[in-house]
This record gives sequence, structure tokens and C-alpha cells, in this order.
Amino acid sequence: MEATLFFEKLNKFSLYFLLFLFPLFFLPFLQDVLILPKHFLFLIFVSLSFLGWLGKQIFERKIAIKWERSLFFCIFFFLLFSLFSLLFSFSSPLFSFFGFTTDISDSFLSFLFYFLFFFVLISSFKKEEIPLLIFLLCLSLSLVNLFSLFQIFDIYLFPFEFSQKRVFNFLSTPNTLAVFDAILLPLLVYFLFSDLGFLRIFFFFATSLFFLNLVFINLPLSWLILILEVFILFLFGLKKSSFNLLTFLMFLLALSIFFYFFPFSAKLPPEISLSFPGEIFIIKKSLSENWKNFFLGTGPSTFVFAFSKYRPQILNKTIFWGTRFQRGSCAFLDLILTRGFLGFLSFSLFLIFLLFSLFKKLKVSSPFFVFLACSSFGIIFSFFFYPFNFPLYFLFFFLLAISSLYTIERKIVISLSSPSLSLFFNFLFFLSFLFSFSLLFWEGKVILASFNHFKSLKFFQKREVSRAIQYLERAIKFDPFNDALLRDLSQTYLLKANLISKDASLSEKEKKKIANEAIAKGAEAINRAVKIAPFNVANWNVRGFFYRNLIGVKGAENIALYSYQRAIELEPTSPYPFGEKGRIYILIAQNTKEKEEKEKNLNLAIENLKKSLNLKPDYAPAHYLLAVAYDQLGKTDEAISKLEEAKKFAPLDFGLSFQLGILYWRKGEIEKAKSEFERALQINPNYLNAKYMLGIIFDQESEKEKAKELFEQILKSEPDNEEVKKILENIEKGLPALEGLEIEKPLQTFPPEIEK
Repeated sequence: MEATLFFEKLNKFSLYFLLFLFPLFFLPFLQDVLILPKHFLFLIFVSLSFLGWLGKQIFERKIAIKWERSLFFCIFFFLLFSLFSLLFSFSSPLFSFFGFTTDISDSFLSFLFYFLFFFVLISSFKKEEIPLLIFLLCLSLSLVNLFSLFQIFDIYLFPFEFSQKRVFNFLSTPNTLAVFDAILLPLLVYFLFSDLGFLRIFFFFATSLFFLNLVFINLPLSWLILILEVFILFLFGLKKSSFNLLTFLMFLLALSIFFYFFPFSAKLPPEISLSFPGEIFIIKKSLSENWKNFFLGTGPSTFVFAFSKYRPQILNKTIFWGTRFQRGSCAFLDLILTRGFLGFLSFSLFLIFLLFSLFKKLKVSSPFFVFLACSSFGIIFSFFFYPFNFPLYFLFFFLLAISSLYTIERKIVISLSSPSLSLFFNFLFFLSFLFSFSLLFWEGKVILASFNHFKSLKFFQKREVSRAIQYLERAIKFDPFNDALLRDLSQTYLLKANLISKDASLSEKEKKKIANEAIAKGAEAINRAVKIAPFNVANWNVRGFFYRNLIGVKGAENIALYSYQRAIELEPTSPYPFGEKGRIYILIAQNTKEKEEKEKNLNLAIENLKKSLNLKPDYAPAHYLLAVAYDQLGKTDEAISKLEEAKKFAPLDFGLSFQLGILYWRKGEIEKAKSEFERALQINPNYLNAKYMLGIIFDQESEKEKAKELFEQILKSEPDNEEVKKILENIEKGLPALEGLEIEKPLQTFPPEIEK
């Protein structure tokens, strides 16, 4: 009996703690302070609850399961098809199983535990216990909503840097909180008008907090959800309700309609998501590519990679052309893309069966069930119109599970009197325990990796590169398959090599030795990232950037070109890798002495840069680099034309104005050159190169005092600049500023982005 009681408490109290802690739980010293900790908490408590349930059944010598054959068959086939989808994943089975650090909500592991959560809820509780579960969740969410209101009004209760933003709350994004609030509000209203004594005070404040957040966050979808829920309440089950409740619901409906059409805005920054037509385009491209994608999808947790490969070119006309969306316009479409026809069909049948069961029970069940069903309809409605993250999937399966306690009436009991059955379930308990322990050990290492990554970034911001590397390498030991950590490590080693080369305290021999060691370790890191996740375009782009910085070292240019070519294959509508290939060919031309070879590389640069501009005509870096290529070919007029075009798309780029000024200066159009240098200084008053060239022009125009003033400003910023000292000396003597000097640095026509 004691063992049975222990396992029963483990089973139920794990879920009690989960429901209360889930909305509030965060860990401030991780790179991901919200979702990763919540995922870890979810895995812990669902595992403990399942072990408690199974242990209790074993000690009672019987397995009692609430059973609905059609429902569980749908779940079984969805998980089976997801497993096949994982094995043939667009990415890799490992990544599809665990998910990516940027989005773990769609992984196979997450869905396995969503359904396990669903199972333990319907297997562990009775209908009479549902109000307690809802109360725990709403109590926690009330604290989240109270904190959210403080944040919206710029009252920050926590000292952490990430919490000093109006959009921060404990749950997730403001829009996610608004969806939560709209879905659960009918249940709060039910309890508010129930005979609960002093608890009604809590439900009054909770209802007020939920509604105020809906008003200030102002998500149109949340008002539509609420309008739908109230309409359903009027259609079913409110005929015998009190006058006060009916009046309140009518008032709530009127307010929802009013705020939908006349929103009040707290001026929170909008959340950006992929458009519905954009996702439909990606799904069509993906499913039509091969039969595997059609039936099984691209694989769990692969949305971002499918997006990169199939994204519509029209996105290049928007400011989000460089954004890689982690999810689409709604969870329903995301499921079609990642699970294909078979996964979508099995999950749809799961939802259809639940909806049918809910409607079937609406007219014959209690008023409480009507309100509960409304919230369930609300979360299902949002599934078709909103991109789900991890907290929303949590709410989705929670509401469907507690609603199913009313709709699933059949119960099967398996006696464990047979030794073979008893042995089987004992073995199952052992396997579950072993799996849970291994899983939590793995997830714990991911948490430690995130902590060390967070520490590394703090040191990186302080330019303490050695400490940043130390913590990054420690993070990689905990999470060796995280390609994002390896990308960061390669970049940090590259920065270290650059800083070492400028360290005056080291001899040239020491600089070369330490810098070469850093470059070798950086190359090892990025090559390992590419090996682990060759399907991730970000790895190839960073690898291209890494080796582009090494051009001059034998073979570096070929590796860089190959990397960007792989990036093009994985993201064919992005102008970026084409532009970077053009940049590399320009760098190769810089290091080539033979005229024919130089022209060949510059023409290859022009070819790739034109491809970049075909994809995105307003891509300023490509215009910029095209001007450099034309200038190197001696086509000054074409170069000027391209820089003038680039200026339209990047009006605040002072470097671009400087380069344009240089070309005008070379051509002898001094007034135009002067205008561009002055414009560069208007954008950036501390831009020394522009001051230098403007000083030269003032000197040539005999405005000696203006020239002197500019060169004195430069000398103040660079007190050891011997060239500027000589210029000032010439001006004092009445000589031309450049007397006895050769002008080099300011005439550099290559933008900083393509310098070695």
C-alpha cells in the first residue's frame, strides 16, 4: 500500500507542479531563458508522472487505461509516420529527434512527450479533479499576466538585461500570452460566476488581468478566438444560466467585437511571421519535389531548412529578405510541410475525432463541460491560424486531454496475474526509467551548454576573447552536436587571430605562431559544424566567410567559393551567397598579377554579382561590389553608375559615399567628390577617411584653414599618424598638403567588407 500511495503521489503531484510552474519557469543565465528551461521542466515532470502511473498500476497488479480505439490508433499512426519522416529527414535523424536549439517544439521527442502528457492526464485524473488542474494553471498565468502589465508600462521588476524590454514575459512572446488568455478566459468566467466563496475574488482579479493583457497586447486573432468561444457558449448550454452570467457574456462579446475593429495599442513591436501564401508556396514546392516529401514531409524540426530551400523570391522585395523563419503562418500548415500527407492525415483524424466527441457531448453534459469545450475549440481554432511554439503545444494537449476525460468513457483493465504479463510491464517500467534518466541526463547537458554559451557571449562582448573561447569549448563538450556553438567558436578564433596580429606587445614571430594556431582551431570548428549539419545553410555561409578572410593562404579561396556554392544549393533564392562569391573573385583578382587572369576573375565576379541583383535588384552590397569590379577593369563610368544606384538603396552608408567620392575625385569631378565626402561626414562625423580627402580638396582649393582644422581633428584621433603630421607641417609652411607624400590609404577603392 505504501508503494502504491508513493507512486500515485508521484504520478499526480508531478502534473500539479508542472501546471503551476510551466508558465512561470525560466532560467536567467542561459542563452535561451524561456523555452529550453520549460522544455526541460516538461520532460522531467511528464517522465516522473508516467513512471508514477506505471508503478502504481504494477503494484495494484492491473493496468487500467481509458481507451478509445480510434483516438489511440490516430496517435499511434501519427508517431509511426513521424518516425519514418525522421529516418528520411531533410536534416538528420538526430536533429529531427531532439530538435534544434532555435525551435524544439516540432521535434519527434517533443511530440512523443506531448502525447505522453495527454495519456497521463486522461489516465491519472477523474472529471471531478479537472477544476483543480485548471486553477493551478490559471493561478500561475495570473502572475504571468500581472508581470506582463508591469512590463508593458515600463516597470521592470527584474535586473536582468533580457527582462528590460516591454515584450518580455515569463511565458513566451506577448502574442502567445494573448492567445493563452483568450483561450482560457471562458473558464475563468465560469468560475467567477460559480459558488466558490472567497475564491471568486481571485477569479475576478484573474479575469481582469487576462482581459487587460488582451487589450494592451492587441492581437486580432485573440479577439476572434474570444468571439468564437462566446458564440459557442450562446449556442450550447446557456439556456439555464443566470441572468448575471448571460449579461456578462454579452458585455464580453461586445467588447471583443469593439476591440477587434477599434484596437487599443500599447505600441508593442509586432511579431513577424511568414505569410499564408508564402507558406503555401513553400509547401507546394516541397511536396512536388519528390514522393518522400509528399508522403512523409521534410522531417520533424526541419521547417527552417525547408524554408531556406523553397522560399519564394518575392520575399527579397521585403525587409525580411534575410530572415529565416523558424515556423510558418500556422501550426496546421507547418505540420503538412514537416510530416507530409500521412502525418497530416493521421493528426487531422485525431482532431476530427476529438471535435466530433466534443460536439456529441455538448448538449448532454454539464455547464462546466460547455465552457471547457469552448476553450478546447479555441485552441483548435488557433491551431489553424497561428504558428504554435512550445507553450502553445503544451496548452493544446492539456485542454484536449482534460476535455477527453468527459468524452472517453470506456476503460480497459489488464490483469497482471499472469507472470509473463507482470514481467513484461516490470521490464517496461525499467526501460521507461532508463529512457527517462538518459533523456534527462542529455537535456541537462544541453542546459549546461546553454549556460556556458551565455557566459561566452558576455566575455565576447567585453572583447575578452580567450575567456569567450574557454566557455564556448566547455559548452561544446556538453553539447557536441550543436553546430551553432561550433560556428560561434570559429568566429571567435578568427577574431582572436585578428586581435593578435594587431598586438604591439608581441614579436612578429609570436604573432604568426599564435594567430596560425587560432586560425587552425577556427577552421577545425567550422569544418566540424559543416560535417555535423551539412543541411544548414548558415554553416556554409560562415565557412565561406571564415575562408574568405584567409584569402592569400593557399587554397583558401577555393574552399570559400565551394562553401558559398553549397549555400546557393541550400538557399537558391538568396542574393547573399552570389554576392559573396563575387566578393571572393574580386579578392582573388587583387592578388593576381597576370592581366588576363585578373580580368577573368573580375568578370566572374561581375557574373555572380549580376545573379545576386537578379534575385534582389535593390541589394546594395552587390551594387557596391559591382562598382569595385568595374573600377578594377578600368570602367570608371560604370563603377560610378553602380555606386549611384547603390546609394538609392543604402542612403545612410557613409562608406559608400566615400568610395563614390574617390571615383569622382579620380575622374577630376572635384565638386561632386567634395559633395560625397561632406555627405559621408554628415552621416558619420567621425569618419577619418572622409575628413582626410575633404582636407586634401580644401588644400587644393586654397582653403588652408579648413584643411588644417580637418587634419588636426584626424591627428587628435590618431596621434601617432606620421603622414598627417607631415601634412600639417606642409600646410604651416604654405606647401601643398601632399608635398613629398604619396596618397595611398584614402584612395583605397575596396570597401572594408572585402579587405583581407
